[in-house]
Amino acid sequence: MLRPAAEPSWTNEVPQAMRRRDPRIWRMAHVAVSRCLASTGERPGSIFAATAFGALEETRAFLEGIFTSGFGSAKSFIASVHNSMAGKLAVDFSIAGPNLTFCDGPNSLASAIGGTDLLDECDFPMLIVAIDEKIELLRTLTPHLSPECRPLLGDAWEEAAAAFMISRKEDAAAVKVQATGPRFIGDIPAEDTIKSLAAEMVPGIGNSPELRTDASTPSGAGLLLHEFITSGANGRRIIATHSPAGRACAVIDVWL
Repeated sequence: MLRPAAEPSWTNEVPQAMRRRDPRIWRMAHVAVSRCLASTGERPGSIFAATAFGALEETRAFLEGIFTSGFGSAKSFIASVHNSMAGKLAVDFSIAGPNLTFCDGPNSLASAIGGTDLLDECDFPMLIVAIDEKIELLRTLTPHLSPECRPLLGDAWEEAAAAFMISRKEDAAAVKVQATGPRFIGDIPAEDTIKSLAAEMVPGIGNSPELRTDASTPSGAGLLLHEFITSGANGRRIIATHSPAGRACAVIDVWL
């Protein structure tokens, strides 16, 4: 886990060449993956990235070049392509299996966890990196968004990068995780869809304290999942997310 706001010296963990060359969000992801691999001691066979918005600063820089001079930076364009980060991490850490990016707003992490069903046994253990950065331009854009989307990009969320190692091995002492959704909500209130998804996954969960509905920010699900895994607590959590732009909800079930 990396929380840049709480760790001003985090860039010291980034290789010097990468500090000069790579976009900031790639550097954040590199640190989170390095910490995860160091703590688990395992080598992943595949990697998924989960991001609500991708490399926002590089996207801004590319578009600014287009509008000001008619030419965008090739370097910024490469980084702005969401799956480039998963591919770069695969190269940096010699991960030979599939590398995919899931981008569905706050539902991205749930989509990535559900996407592990697409993998073969040889692709495990695998890494999931949940990452989003916060840039100053969001303050300018937020007031112009719809009332539904405005809270998603407001000030009340923290940029972060969290990396998780996923295995299919049977281990009673290991934290278990599964996900379902996203599910299109149509005209149904998001809260009702979340409760329905949670009840399908864990019958009887209802409105119990185990159902967390405060994760619908770009990095919220990753922060809550990491919090549960590192707390060492027994029990269960249902982490619910809602993407107002996609009008869809998803839930992550994690237990020990």
